[in-house]
Formats: sequence, C-alpha cells, structure tokens
Amino acid sequence: MIPTNRHEFKETCLRRLGWPDIDINLSDDAIEDRIDEALGYFLDFFYDGCEKTYYGYQITQTDINNKYITLPDNFVGATSIFDLGSLYSTGDIFNITYQIALNDLWNLTNFNMVPYYMAMSHLRVLQEVLTGRQPIRYNRLNNNFYIDCDWSTRFPVGSFIVIEAFVEIDPDQCKKIYAERWLGRYATALIQKNWGAVLSKYTGLPMPGGMSLNGDKILAEAEKDLERLEYELLHTYQQPPMMMIG
Repeated sequence: MIPTNRHEFKETCLRRLGWPDIDINLSDDAIEDRIDEALGYFLDFFYDGCEKTYYGYQITQTDINNKYITLPDNFVGATSIFDLGSLYSTGDIFNITYQIALNDLWNLTNFNMVPYYMAMSHLRVLQEVLTGRQPIRYNRLNNNFYIDCDWSTRFPVGSFIVIEAFVEIDPDQCKKIYAERWLGRYATALIQKNWGAVLSKYTGLPMPGGMSLNGDKILAEAEKDLERLEYELLHTYQQPPMMMIG
C-alpha cells in the first residue's frame, strides 16, 4: 500500500520493522517525534522539499516602526523583492520604457531588434551601477525580513511589496510526500534507532518462546542505515549548490 496520509505512513514504517508480528516497544509520541524528525530533514535537504513563491504583503505602521517584516514560519529563504524604484521605470507615462513602447514598438517589426536590445541592456547596466539592487536581509530562525532603506519615505502605510521566497511543502496539503521512498526508509530507520536504544537497556531479556531481542544489534543496524540514507540524500536528492564562474 502506498501511504497517502500521516497515519498510513506511520503504519507502513512500523510494518517494515515487523509490526504487528513484533511488538515495537515505543510510545506513540516517540514514533510521532521520529516522523517529525524525518520530515524536517527531508524538507531541509530534498530538492522537492520546498518551492518558490511570490509573497504579497501590505505594509503597516508597525512594520515601518520595526523596519522589518515578519514572514510566516514555513518560509526557508527570501531572495529578493520586486524593484521599489527604477532608473527607467518610474510607474508613469514619462518613463523610458513607456515612451519606447508608445512611439517605437509598433514599428519594430520593420527593423532589426539588436539596437533595441542593446539599448535596454545598457539601461539595465546603468540601473545596476547608479541605483543598484535594494539591500535585504533575512534569517529563517527569527523570520524577520529586513529592507535596508528609509521606511518612512519609501513605504507609505497600506502600500504593497512582493517578495520572492522559498517555502516548505506542507505535508497536509501535499499528500504525495508520504509516498516518497527515501522518506519512508529514513523514518523507519529513525524509529528503529529509537527502538534499539530502548531495547539496549535490557540486553538479553528473554521473550515468550525462548527468544530474546538484541537491542544493540538493532541500534547498530539503524545507525548504519541512517548514515547510508543521509549520504544518499545529500549526494543524490539535494539541489546542487550554485557555482560561481568567472
């Protein structure tokens, strides 16, 4: 059975360990904690664990006083904001972009596009040199998104900004997350490690039928599986880091 929710996912992990034929000596809270731990690791490093979004926000007086915006808890990164001002795009009919579109764009099909492209590229360079990008700062531990500017003049109360950011996938909304094979194997290994750690305190404890559970062996096997799975995640499923070429 392919799990489609958290309850089915938990039962699938337990069946991998032999449940219900073998009693898994862990409380339900301990098992839930291990699933949360697996999900957290998955969302941090798996390439599909987060997605890009554009977050619209209306400025309040509190934001102006604080000089930062508090983003929702599921945000993992904020990379940029839409231009607050531009050398060649000022939001009225007198800006360069509007005038080019009004006077020249209709006739560009009769001419070479290279001069237009070069002119716009030159304007972008001037924008970058003379104005530059708006400095921003963000740390996911406090979720405060700082915009380094004069808030009192740049952001009137009620104005809107749009932030380009990355947010974690919500398991309650994306049911396919529980069908990921790596996540299921990793959560199972975490539960097994927790189970082995508990059993290792009672090594050699006899069971009905003359059997005994070797907690140290269960723990060692789980730790070996976790090391292999974490290596697999970081070298197979993690988004490759951006490289600088120059």
